[in-house]
Amino acid sequence: MAKETFLIKSAFRSRLPTESGVYVFRSEPGEALYIGKAKNLKARVSSYFSTELGDKTLKMVAGSFTVETLTTGSEFEAILLEAKLINMFKPKYNIELRDDKSPIYIRLSKDKYPILTSVRKSSLSSTDTVWGPFLSSNETRTILKAIRKLFPFADHHLGKRPCIYSQIGLCNPCPNLIESLTNQQTKASLTKVYRHNIFQVKQTLDGKLTKVRKLLKQEMETAAKKLEFEKANSVKQKLVLFENLTKRSLGHFDYFENPNLREDIAAKEVHELKKILTDNMIMVQKLNRIECFDVSHLSGTSPAASMVVFTSGIADKSSYKRFKIRSGKTTSDFDSIQEVISRRVKNLTNWGKPDLIIVDGGKPQVTAAKKVLKDVVPVIGIAKRFETLVLPRNGKFTQIKLSGAALNLVQRLRDEAHRFAQSYHHKLVEMLIKNVH
Repeated sequence: MAKETFLIKSAFRSRLPTESGVYVFRSEPGEALYIGKAKNLKARVSSYFSTELGDKTLKMVAGSFTVETLTTGSEFEAILLEAKLINMFKPKYNIELRDDKSPIYIRLSKDKYPILTSVRKSSLSSTDTVWGPFLSSNETRTILKAIRKLFPFADHHLGKRPCIYSQIGLCNPCPNLIESLTNQQTKASLTKVYRHNIFQVKQTLDGKLTKVRKLLKQEMETAAKKLEFEKANSVKQKLVLFENLTKRSLGHFDYFENPNLREDIAAKEVHELKKILTDNMIMVQKLNRIECFDVSHLSGTSPAASMVVFTSGIADKSSYKRFKIRSGKTTSDFDSIQEVISRRVKNLTNWGKPDLIIVDGGKPQVTAAKKVLKDVVPVIGIAKRFETLVLPRNGKFTQIKLSGAALNLVQRLRDEAHRFAQSYHHKLVEMLIKNVH
């Protein structure tokens, strides 16, 4: 990792590194104002001086005296380093712009079989082993999903049966399975494997990637010398996955690409969506509070629904609601949406009145919601297949193909509603299975 510091007032952009890494804007006294990550440090830092910036971002840049860059070997390493430095320096502009003002961390429990989960800061205790804060729940899920394929771990407390993830190798060995064994030697052996996995996860999250790579190579060579070829091949496959993780792109993150601070990005997204609506006769005075609803079920079993809330374009998780569909069993999203929106309307005073409601679906879902809402709150749909807005207008429907900033906002709303509905649906299904057994 190479570290360099550049005076902003000098002609420094040509000298910036082109590798991935982390950058730190500092004030003249040396205080860290903002820490970000980049696939290409030169392109990203330069964009702060050649791109149209929002008010908050302009203020941050104007107050900066130097830019510090720290190169990393991959985007994955950059994400981990960014979180570590934010936790260390607590820069003003990072801390202010967290989702619902509660940062997200990865927590390792102190159970007999430690488990890894992503949690909000409000759920942490002083004795927890944690990594973060991370920019979003999307980042934490991406990190944990990538690591779990390499070093399987549990995200659940002890139960009576092996969990569903044990069947696909993501919780292997599953603590539930280990505890059910009567052969003490096998039990001890599998416990050792599980704890070794946790050790490797900790090393990875600590950013000790060179050490992890070295340990995997040693493990593979040792197995080969002992003629344990199946084990050696398994470790070799892990090493390949590890190399891919530490070199490949982790996918599209808006905040990897856009130099503006999240508040400025969100403001632009809201502005573009409002323009699309008003241009198509969906009259909204403001879009301060947007709610998105989704329904989740499996062949009609344990149907559940979600309501997610974005305030000024940023997720307000403290206002999320989840619903168990009271009809008990239904395969009709139309009926479920009507039920959920009816329950929402009864709480306009208690929960606050939204400026816009979005339902995940097309004409049937919008029609169902509009039948309940009347003209109390504007309602539109998002059709996933073609990423189009479904807009009711004079008894007919208009479909608008989304792009740009407005698309980013609506996709995040829809994806968050889908995730929240699915997670509750899965809990209801698990409760149903437990009751059956």
